[in-house]
Amino acid sequence: MELFKLFGKIFIDSDEATQELENVENKASKFSDKLSNVGANATAVGGVMTTAFVGVGAGLLKMASDSDSANTRLQNQLGLSEAEANKLKEVGSDIYSGGFGASLDEVTNALGQVKQNMSDVNDSDLEHVTKSAMTLGDLFDADINEVTRAGSNLMKTFGIDSDKAFDLMATGAQNGLNFSNEMFDNLAEYTPLWSEMGYSAEEMFGILERGSKEGVYNLDYMNDMMKESQIRLKDGSKTTADAMAQLSTGTQEVWQAYLNGEATVSDVMGAIVPELKNMENQTDANRIATDLFGTKWEDMGDDAVYAMLGTTEAMTGFEGSMDTILAKQEETFGQKWQSLVRTAGEAVLPLANTLMDVAQRILPPLIEGVSKVAEWFQKIPQPIQDAIVVFGLVATAIGALVTVFGVVAGAISSIVGLVTSIVGLFGGWATISAVLTTAIGAISAPVLAVVAGITAL
Repeated sequence: MELFKLFGKIFIDSDEATQELENVENKASKFSDKLSNVGANATAVGGVMTTAFVGVGAGLLKMASDSDSANTRLQNQLGLSEAEANKLKEVGSDIYSGGFGASLDEVTNALGQVKQNMSDVNDSDLEHVTKSAMTLGDLFDADINEVTRAGSNLMKTFGIDSDKAFDLMATGAQNGLNFSNEMFDNLAEYTPLWSEMGYSAEEMFGILERGSKEGVYNLDYMNDMMKESQIRLKDGSKTTADAMAQLSTGTQEVWQAYLNGEATVSDVMGAIVPELKNMENQTDANRIATDLFGTKWEDMGDDAVYAMLGTTEAMTGFEGSMDTILAKQEETFGQKWQSLVRTAGEAVLPLANTLMDVAQRILPPLIEGVSKVAEWFQKIPQPIQDAIVVFGLVATAIGALVTVFGVVAGAISSIVGLVTSIVGLFGGWATISAVLTTAIGAISAPVLAVVAGITAL
């Protein structure tokens, strides 16, 4: 009915009709703007909400997955039962929450290395030892396997506890023993040799430290020289006997005691090297030394060997050095921040595990449903597939509801705007009114003529 009134006004009062149509245009334009804003805002809110929920969910699922993977890794790596692995996993979680390691996986690996390589470490010391091994490895660019093997050999060979072993390694590295990046590897390899020669752990570190400060090419040179000299001292060769014959009676007596099992290599070295150092003719001293120590004496130089073995002074002041390093490390801003973030993560781990359980129940049937839809989609004719893709039905079906509303609102806004633009192309509602009047008049003329003819009958 309203439509006929509008057409009536077009015929009778075109000016009034034009005014009303222009009012409709203004209202439509305002409605279009508001609807466009609503659509944009809804789309934005929907996108943010979707991103946030997806991000939180993914983070929680990854947390639960990492925790479960750590448990499985420990079981497989160490042959543990699930209960034993859970106990170790708690230790790893405490280490990780303290800000150590770049990831829970790295901590788990370090924990496994400590358990494998340092079997003498009891469970109460496991956390402290793992933190110490990781910290030394990180500070001195060493593999965690080398650090733990070195620590284990120190403990077993010299009968010391883990605290003393790590204090010695920490102080040794700080004092330059890792100058050739092989201290931990060398300790793992040569520590038993030093013990066999009669040296204590402190004496070994003292000797190696003095050699390092004398500019020896690498740590391996020093250890090789000690190994070769031990072999030569007891080889029974004429070369060794002739060289010893040129030394003092006192030194020869110590050597004989060693051959009889009554003295150590440490005792013999303590007699030989000071005597060579004090000889007036150093050419003779170097010749005798080469016969007793081999070519490594020449490679290292007499000054380095005199510095190493000219005294039996042991390393001192190493007690508590590892704890000092750990305390400083834990006080750094970066580690405190990591600890805070990871502790918060541990607090929501039960929620993450619950989410994982829910996902394990829901995802299998959902994946099966998606697979069936994909199979159905592959079977339908190509033109229909194209149409679905063009109209975005697949994307819409899996989109968030709020986002869909925003898209629809935006579409309606666009349509209203399109109509308004078309009106503008025709010069406004006044022009359209005139066109409609002309068109309807053209159509009505013959109709009225027919009606008049019928009436005349």
